[in-house]
Amino acid sequence: MVLQSLHPPRSTSRFLLAYEQALAYEPRVGSGVTAIRDAKGRRLPTWLQFLLYEYGLIELTPYVPNFYTLLDEGRAWQIDRDTFAAVLRGLGWVSAQGSIVEAPSRRNWWNSLQVNLNDLPPADSPNLSRIEKIVELSAPFRSDFRRGVNGYDIGAGEGDYTKLDASILDRESGVRLTPSGALWSFGRVTEWAHELTEAEGTALGNWLAHASLSSFLVDFENGTAIVDDLPVDLDDVVEFSRGTSKWHSDVAGHWQEFGVNEIARLDSGVLIEPAADRLTQFAPELNPLDDATAATVILIGVDDPFGGDQAIRVMFEGDAGRTLLVPADGLQPDTVYSVSFFARLISSIGYLPPGGDAGFQSFFSQLIANEWVRVEGLPFTTDDIAGQWLDLTLAASGATVVIDLFGFQVEEGPKVTSPIPGPDLTGHRDEDLLSLGLPDGLNNVVVTFGDGTGQSFLGVEGPFEIRADILNRPLIANVANASSTTWKSMAFPWTEANFPWASDAVVQRQITLAHWFEGRGAYLALKNDAGQVIGYRRARAVRQVLPDYNGPFAVLSATYAPTQSGRSVIVEAMTDAGNGAGQIARSIEIVIGGTLLSGIPPGRLWLDPDELVGGVSIASKTVNIPLRATVRERLKLLLRF
Repeated sequence: MVLQSLHPPRSTSRFLLAYEQALAYEPRVGSGVTAIRDAKGRRLPTWLQFLLYEYGLIELTPYVPNFYTLLDEGRAWQIDRDTFAAVLRGLGWVSAQGSIVEAPSRRNWWNSLQVNLNDLPPADSPNLSRIEKIVELSAPFRSDFRRGVNGYDIGAGEGDYTKLDASILDRESGVRLTPSGALWSFGRVTEWAHELTEAEGTALGNWLAHASLSSFLVDFENGTAIVDDLPVDLDDVVEFSRGTSKWHSDVAGHWQEFGVNEIARLDSGVLIEPAADRLTQFAPELNPLDDATAATVILIGVDDPFGGDQAIRVMFEGDAGRTLLVPADGLQPDTVYSVSFFARLISSIGYLPPGGDAGFQSFFSQLIANEWVRVEGLPFTTDDIAGQWLDLTLAASGATVVIDLFGFQVEEGPKVTSPIPGPDLTGHRDEDLLSLGLPDGLNNVVVTFGDGTGQSFLGVEGPFEIRADILNRPLIANVANASSTTWKSMAFPWTEANFPWASDAVVQRQITLAHWFEGRGAYLALKNDAGQVIGYRRARAVRQVLPDYNGPFAVLSATYAPTQSGRSVIVEAMTDAGNGAGQIARSIEIVIGGTLLSGIPPGRLWLDPDELVGGVSIASKTVNIPLRATVRERLKLLLRF
């Protein structure tokens, strides 16, 4: 086919015309060239593999499944190849973005590099081999891919020139999937919070009921009771029993008798006392001593403070009749006793207190003219007197004192209790038993005594029995459950107090429960779909904690510090890479109190399912954790109460 010439027809030789025709494109060839160029631009699927080969990207195809992505970015990668920019570009192709850290020049393997991955690769295979090959193809020729890291990065201790050189501390964390491959050091955190249930606490044996949120007050001085800010009948919240009658005095000093099972309550409060025995004659009518030193009973049938006429009037003379003996029975050697009686001073001549002897030096100094006073002597032992009697002696020489006397009482122990009247030589009074129907839950009970002092009982439940042997004082003004209790009124030694200066019942319950867990051995059990144990990992921390900005423990976006006043517990364990590899954990739980199978070393961190026996499981959580050869699972529980 002859093409139209572009030369001038008259001035062009036949040679030029022929040459022009020889070099001219046949139109069909030109269209084919255009078609080829357009086909490369359109990247037809059947042409992709040939294009990758043409661009020198064919070696990347096993690691980059999307050929279009490879064609788009591969030529730029070819330009950047042998630089870290090419490594980062290549990591993006396999969805493993990250950063590169070169080894310090001081290290022997100074030309190695580490890749800090932004995310944990979805699986060990094939993801890690693809990452490793991409890095090797992209990195500078001199650089070796040493390690890939995400979530767990413990560097070498670098013990060069020390005894630690080449020790385990001189190695960095990670495992190799192939003998000559890179190290992989991955960690994954699973965190959850759990509030201890009553069933779990009961199984552990440490359960404490929740703190009561109801107010409670029993005012014994006024005979009223309030529950949840509403007045209630005193009998609805108070139960009382005592097998004998009892005497008690009001604020004005008037004595009143209360019958069997009748609570001894007056405007001075309620009197709670232990059982006691009177070992002397309560109302004697004569002085058994009949020598010249005997004090003289000058009158009987004198009015007494109980409203009767059983008192006696006695004259003590310092130089003559100065001693009164009161019959007693049951006094034992080397035993401490207390003594009390009622006395009223009628007259005194030449007496300057104190006077008396035989352990009762303060007796005469307590007297008040024409007023009944209950006199209390110093505690004594039977070595202080001779025989079974009470010896009252006026030692002031030349003095004469006339006194009305009544209600002599010697009882075992150093404390004086309420009078135990009766016609017999000895008498008995039963113990007071007071029971309070507290609101549901734990209560901080504060007992206020008649002298204004207080005593607290922390974390008690109703019915709460108040006995004399647990009280600091016998006379109770009121009882309440406190929203806060200060150390001033706490009922345990300061050395054992691990509560803040002021803690409400809720906080004290939490602290008590948290302290129970402190330092206890625990294992985290990982279970599969069927609920079967994959393995147990020993907890590396079981600590009582409080929130603290600079605390060493981090869980659920908060930091905590260990303290004896902590209100929560952190339980933490971390598996080794490879523990349970190839299995999927569907649930995790904490096991407290398990026993190792015979022959298992106590320090073993990972246990097979049959190597731990018994224990109580708590804080179960549903999870989906594929256990892998390269991943350490860090399991953290915040246990609340």
